[in-house]
Amino acid sequence: MKKRKMSIQNFQKKNLKYMILAFAFLMAGTTAACGKRTDTTENVAETYTDGLSDVDLSDVKVELGNYKGLIFSIEPVEAITDEDVENQIQAILQSYSEDDISKKQVIKDGDLVSIDVEAYIGDEQYGEKETDYYVTIGSGVFLDGDDTQLIGKKSGDSLTITKTYPSDYGLDTLAGKTVDYKIKINGIVTNEQTIPELTDAFVSSISDCKTVDEFRDYVKQELEANAQEQQKVEKEDMIWNQIVSQMTVVNFPEDVRTKKIAEYKSYDEDSASLENMSLETYVETYYNISIEEYEQQVDDEVDREIDIELAKKTIAKQEKISEDEVNDYLVSVSIFNEADKTK
Repeated sequence: MKKRKMSIQNFQKKNLKYMILAFAFLMAGTTAACGKRTDTTENVAETYTDGLSDVDLSDVKVELGNYKGLIFSIEPVEAITDEDVENQIQAILQSYSEDDISKKQVIKDGDLVSIDVEAYIGDEQYGEKETDYYVTIGSGVFLDGDDTQLIGKKSGDSLTITKTYPSDYGLDTLAGKTVDYKIKINGIVTNEQTIPELTDAFVSSISDCKTVDEFRDYVKQELEANAQEQQKVEKEDMIWNQIVSQMTVVNFPEDVRTKKIAEYKSYDEDSASLENMSLETYVETYYNISIEEYEQQVDDEVDREIDIELAKKTIAKQEKISEDEVNDYLVSVSIFNEADKTK
């Protein structure tokens, strides 16, 4: 199944823990009765940055407001129902579905087409080979609209599309270069999907569970653990938002901030490169925001993460604990009032 892209708001790493309830929840890090798992739990502030351990902070001055006894309102963790379990199982089955590919039809404008594509600059391959890559003919996204050259082709056909990029193109690796895109057509993606049946054989193929009943129990345990973990992350976010809003930082090295912004953007730049797009076109296409909005979001997120890192170091020193212990410590000294849903 072709992977779909997320918006920047969903992709930002501080929110990745919330995503364990969807297609990737089998990869989350908790203990359960069965399942092929690895522990991927990370501290909120350590997800996108490499930390500040190698940065000279001797001239940096940090002033914190009160971080003890903070009071918050929070929604209680809801009980997991049988319906929740069945909905999650259906989402898992859907994630393993396969698109049906028509190999007989001739491609026309508007078709969603599966292709394999390799790019070459001269004799040297550019990037990695993309297999089962989906292109909507006429959308103008793939190769700046040259996808229309696939019209009239069918499954099994091959062609080469040659593009010469202007010297001021948005990607330095392509600016002024001539690139040959070698394409093999797999077929037209239909509106039909083959969804696997929930059987003992299926669940044993994707987990260590042997039976469907075992798998249902496993899914329920995961949903319960994930709900608790999500609330913990929400508590930490509430705490850090308040701490950051009250703190002041002086003399933080601007070159370090600039480097971290570049690191933060590198994922999208690499993705844009694979799509042969400028970063501006990429964020407009997949995030539905302007490049100015994107830059502001990145700046704000990096500033927040730097502030959290500095606050963690300061609190760890003041409380004589390790930085890894700061999140749990802050939760323990905060007050969380759960909303009464019976009212």
